[in-house]
Amino acid sequence: MNAFDSILVIGPTASGKTALAVALAHALQSEIVSLDSRQFYNGLDIGSGKDLKEYMYQNQPIPYHLIDVIGLDEEINLSRFAELVNQTKIQLSQKQIKPILCGGSGFYIEHILRSFEYRLGDNSNALRAQLESLSDEELQIRLGANPDLEPFNRYKVIRRIEDRESTQEKAQFSPFKPLILGINPPTDVRWNRIQQRLKQRIAEGMIQETEALLQNDISPERLIRLGLEYKYCTLLLQGKLNQTEFEEQLFFEIRRFSKRQMTYFRKLERDGYSINWLPWSDDSHEMHSFAIQFIKNKWQAADMFVPNAKDAE
Repeated sequence: MNAFDSILVIGPTASGKTALAVALAHALQSEIVSLDSRQFYNGLDIGSGKDLKEYMYQNQPIPYHLIDVIGLDEEINLSRFAELVNQTKIQLSQKQIKPILCGGSGFYIEHILRSFEYRLGDNSNALRAQLESLSDEELQIRLGANPDLEPFNRYKVIRRIEDRESTQEKAQFSPFKPLILGINPPTDVRWNRIQQRLKQRIAEGMIQETEALLQNDISPERLIRLGLEYKYCTLLLQGKLNQTEFEEQLFFEIRRFSKRQMTYFRKLERDGYSINWLPWSDDSHEMHSFAIQFIKNKWQAADMFVPNAKDAE
């Protein structure tokens, strides 16, 4: 029997990860676990790209997990992320389901692949208050060298120190052992998909969604901490950017984020994780069929999944 307990679909933003995960979940009679931490939050729909209508395949709903599971009064950090993912892993294991893991930042993806301690309950108000009283320089000294957090991001630095120094009761994260599939469109395709998706989200009401959150007493600071779409929509609504500046700067930042994702994935490869990069095709059905066949060839399907007969031909 093979050692894989799941499939992990990774790739830069707008590369088509959700569509591939849905096709695999249907073909392999599995369920999807979203690792995109912003999608954990209720109320962050358009800007976080939940695209719940995508979780259908040939008019059949595909079960998914870790979308809309917490409110914006909570803060996702590594410990809370690990707690939620671990709970989901246990639930799926009890149903004997080997999940399709999808998306997420490189930092969180790296952590689901290894064992580490995380604190339970995430009640770190006292430590957080202490850290927030420190200057940026003092925080950097306390954190120590950490190339993953360059340039300096005060909020993320505080979260990392919290995860390391909290004295709360801890649990051990049980890592996944996935077969990793990667999607990496050519650069020009990637930039075009990012631009088109951004235009679509603006047309669908991403700015209005952010405005509604502000009207519902979600602070501008809270939305800015969420980064990218919510940060720049908030700056637009505050009058700190005009529409042209908003679109240009957000497009630039999403491209930078995409580059950082690929840098992190290359780091995973240098650390010894095997990423099976799928040959890119503009025909998504062709790429999905290749991925299903690749999985069949990688191991005996019966060892891990029971594929739908139609898709396994």
